[in-house]
Amino acid sequence: MTEYAAERISDLIPEIEPLLQDHFREISVYQDTELDVDWDRYARLERTGGYSFLTCRRDGRLLGWAGFFVYTHIRYRNYLVANEDMYYLRPEHRRGRTGIDLLKNAERQLQQRGVRRILMSTKVHEDHSRILEYLGYEHHQKNFNKILDTVNEI
Repeated sequence: MTEYAAERISDLIPEIEPLLQDHFREISVYQDTELDVDWDRYARLERTGGYSFLTCRRDGRLLGWAGFFVYTHIRYRNYLVANEDMYYLRPEHRRGRTGIDLLKNAERQLQQRGVRRILMSTKVHEDHSRILEYLGYEHHQKNFNKILDTVNEI
């Protein structure tokens, strides 16, 4: 049976790190950047309620997660927002409903915390738009990324 639970990312570092490396290789656009996670910052955010992490397990084995930064919106102080940090599911568990159930459980957990809006993203080369739209998310914004050359002046 698959279980979904709120856990502390800072308690799971040894369990998460190998999967995070796989996840990074799969989705990272810029492979020349080394993954260097600031685990202390995650722990600080968790202590202040600024980070929410939901795991997906089967027989105790970590299958995946959904992590969110949780904050009040700077222009709407009474509006609690969850901004997706990362979501991952082991490739062998991506068929069926496990991923959908993971995100639905994350939504329930966030809603119980008072979150009113969830912001999700997907990579262009690993597009999960169909799943997000199935779950009721609307495409309303495009984000762009640019790496700045620190040697040459602009």
